[in-house]
Amino acid sequence: MKKLAKNSLILCVLKLLAGCDSVTIPNVTYCTVAGRLRAGAICAESLTSRTYDMTFEETVKFLEPRGPLRGMPARAGAICQSTSDFVKTKNALDQLCILAKKKCTMEARAALYNMDKQVGSLK
Repeated sequence: MKKLAKNSLILCVLKLLAGCDSVTIPNVTYCTVAGRLRAGAICAESLTSRTYDMTFEETVKFLEPRGPLRGMPARAGAICQSTSDFVKTKNALDQLCILAKKKCTMEARAALYNMDKQVGSLK
């Protein structure tokens, strides 16, 4: 069932890429625990060289649920992902870029590279 869902998602993304002239890659923030949770977090932006630290209190606030917003229930403030899952996702995006060929611009490839580099620098 998971494989079917994954294949369906990939097919949908490929269809979207085939019908689009370009996709804008957003500048997003990635954070990792600074050794121990009580030490806070180290964060980086995916498309810039900007990094910054968060205190423990800021990290907890970042992770805590938010909402409700516009009638929607409260939701998590942040999504946590293991490093190995991040690598799997990044590799899938790389493969998607290879399959999309011309649709995956140099800007998109550079964004994927920079995202991986920024996240890899968080230690």
